[in-house]
Amino acid sequence: TPQHSSAASDVYKRQMYIPPRIEAGKSVHHNQLLYERMMAEDLRVGPGDTLLELGCGRGRVANNVHSLTGAALVGYNVDETQVESANDFARRRGVDGACRFHVRDLNDVPYPLEDGSIAGVYEIGAICYCTDLERLFKDIHRILRPAGRLSLLDICMYDAYDATDPEHRRIMSETKPLVGLLRALYWDDYQRACDSAGLKVVKNENPSIDGLMVPMIEYLNKYFAVAKHTVNLGTRLQVLPKHLSKLFTKFNEGGEAFAAFDELRFGTIAQHIVVEKPG
Repeated sequence: TPQHSSAASDVYKRQMYIPPRIEAGKSVHHNQLLYERMMAEDLRVGPGDTLLELGCGRGRVANNVHSLTGAALVGYNVDETQVESANDFARRRGVDGACRFHVRDLNDVPYPLEDGSIAGVYEIGAICYCTDLERLFKDIHRILRPAGRLSLLDICMYDAYDATDPEHRRIMSETKPLVGLLRALYWDDYQRACDSAGLKVVKNENPSIDGLMVPMIEYLNKYFAVAKHTVNLGTRLQVLPKHLSKLFTKFNEGGEAFAAFDELRFGTIAQHIVVEKPG
């Protein structure tokens, strides 16, 4: 159907992340673009500035942010295939001089960037892979220029989650593989890292309508269930990339738990946090 075609386009062409539900009844792609515009405005950068993206994936967000701001982009990602795709996409769009992507683990700090050389840093769903948040934030403080900002869109656990409750633990354990959750970070974890690094919090919000992503998650659950067999066939015939089949399998296995995680307000994978280096 046209709706399913739109969902497939969102997954295949764009960065594979579920954005905040900023506008109801709109596609994943539409809400991604709304969030990226919000993020770009929060970073307060323009032509002549350089941004760093942590966990850049295939570079689609970086290219959009470059279009929105005119800033140059440096992207780090641990997956060599995705980095190759990102650089190829930038070349095909004629922006490879402004958007450059490198294979690097976000935990591999200090980064090979000069002190105060970066106007802003952002990430979408990558901080949950960080093994030492305080160490990372200290290096981000080092590379940021005065008044430079770090924008996060990532996991934030809420008080409704009770780790002693077996049903809560089940929902959490089934949600983790789907969203790639290595660490279940609470607000206190972010605040502690900011304080340690000397970064000031300027925004901390869940931008989804009513703080819930569940209508978007439920739509994706239905879509992935219907399209799973078609996608698996496409990957076997090598007309679709292998990562697409893996994503569909994850959603079919953990989608219901993910919806419950969001609806019961155990946390969100779309907490938007902006912090600033004092200037």
